[in-house]
Amino acid sequence: LVRYSMLTRLLTSLRAARLPRQPSRALLSATPFWHRTAAPSVAQPAMLLRPPAVTPAPPIAGASRQRSQKQSNKLRQKRMAHPRRSKRDAMARRGIKPQQPLPDWKWGIFARDEVAVYHGKRKMGQGKVLRVDHARSRVWVEGIKLREFATEESANDPDPSRPLEYELREDSVHYSQCNLIDPVDGRRTRLRWRYLPDGRRVRVAVRSGALLPRVPPPPPDEPREFPRWSERLTTPRDAVLERTNIAPQWAKQRV
Repeated sequence: LVRYSMLTRLLTSLRAARLPRQPSRALLSATPFWHRTAAPSVAQPAMLLRPPAVTPAPPIAGASRQRSQKQSNKLRQKRMAHPRRSKRDAMARRGIKPQQPLPDWKWGIFARDEVAVYHGKRKMGQGKVLRVDHARSRVWVEGIKLREFATEESANDPDPSRPLEYELREDSVHYSQCNLIDPVDGRRTRLRWRYLPDGRRVRVAVRSGALLPRVPPPPPDEPREFPRWSERLTTPRDAVLERTNIAPQWAKQRV
């Protein structure tokens, strides 16, 4: 108790005198060299200095460039050899799961349907479905997402000196961006599959409950010519009715 009281009085007197504290050797050895300063004085306290700016050494000319070029060449060759696999690996590294294609029994948009295409809340347009791809969940809509594609003739041209010719064609959009048009009010709607009393499976608009029948294909411009009956390529009736599987006489005898 006596030692504790003496230590308390000493600390109280130091606080009253407000004497500057001297840094210990252990503290000086623990602090970085750029923070070490001279012993602080009463008139001017010690100030911490910023670390000096370290200028990096100049890189070896051509070393990093060759390394990055080798890596880029390897990635380019890998993507050219396996484009889908490289994309899948990149998505796996980022933690993105690949999108699974929509099953066929859920698919509700077919060719010649009238759909409205949206990108988020922005309407891209409205048009007729040209074709669909179930495996990739892609839809091609007339007049939507037009892009320039090289024509087939110029792409297969054996002369490389000739410039490519381009044409505007529709690019695909995702299935989730398309909505069917409700026949009642002309607005977009979702669909559900239902069964009629006769067993037919039909599409029903969620918005109004109206049926959404599939659009039949247009009739051909020219009538289809069926192949004519050819006497030369037809087996005669007598040859067709002739019995040729008669068993021999020795096979009829019982053993």
